[in-house]
Amino acid sequence: MASWTQPIETGDIPESGTSFDAIVVGGGPGGSSAAGYLAMAGKRVLLIEKGVWPRDKVCGDAVGGKSLSHVKALGVKETLEGTPHFRVNGILFSSPNGKEVRVPLPEEDVARLEAGYSLPREQFDHLLFDRVQHLVRENGGSVLQGADVTDVLFNDGNDPGDGSKDDRFASGVRLRIGGRKGDVLEYKAPAIVGAAGYRCPVATALVVDTYNEVMVDRKHYCGGYREY
Repeated sequence: MASWTQPIETGDIPESGTSFDAIVVGGGPGGSSAAGYLAMAGKRVLLIEKGVWPRDKVCGDAVGGKSLSHVKALGVKETLEGTPHFRVNGILFSSPNGKEVRVPLPEEDVARLEAGYSLPREQFDHLLFDRVQHLVRENGGSVLQGADVTDVLFNDGNDPGDGSKDDRFASGVRLRIGGRKGDVLEYKAPAIVGAAGYRCPVATALVVDTYNEVMVDRKHYCGGYREY
C-alpha cells in the first residue's frame, strides 16, 4: 500500500540558468496535473513546490466524478483505490432547522467507480505528486520541493516594467531553496504555469503587477464545515 506520510525523493537540483520547455509553480492537484500532462506530451518540465512532502492543505477533501478521467489518465486512480477512502454515492443538503434533501448520483457512475471519492488532501496530493514527479523526471525534467518563487522574470531580461500589459511576457522564475539564507536560483522557459493558489507569485506578477487588475472580489465569500 502506498504511504502518504513519508517524504518524496525528487532528485537533484538543476543548475541555475537551466532552460525548460515549461515551468509549473505549485505542486497541488492543478500544478501536478499540468506538469504530468506536459511531461506525457514529451515536454521537459520544471515542477516547483514551496512545501515539502508530507504536507496537508485545508480542503473539502473530495475528488469529484468529473475529475476522475484525469486521475485515471495520470495513472493515479488504481493507486488511490489501494488506499483508504470513501466512495461518493450522493449529496446531502441540510439546513439549520433539520430538513434534509438527499440527491443520489447516477447508479451507473457509482457502479463504474466513477462517482468520486472522499479522502484527505494530504493523502491525495501525495499520491498525485509522487506519480507526477516520476513522469517529469523520466521525461528529462526536474522537480523541486521547499522552493519559494520570489520573482517572475520577464521578456528574457528586457522587462518593460509593471503595467506594460501585452508588451510583457513571463520568461522564467527566480527562487530561493533552503530557507531565507538558502541558494537563489533562476530558471527559464517559454511557458510558465501559475498553480500555487490565491497567493501564487505568477498570478500576482501577471494579473496585479502587469495588468493592474484585482485577483479577488472581497465582497464575495463563503464558508464550509468538514467532519470525519
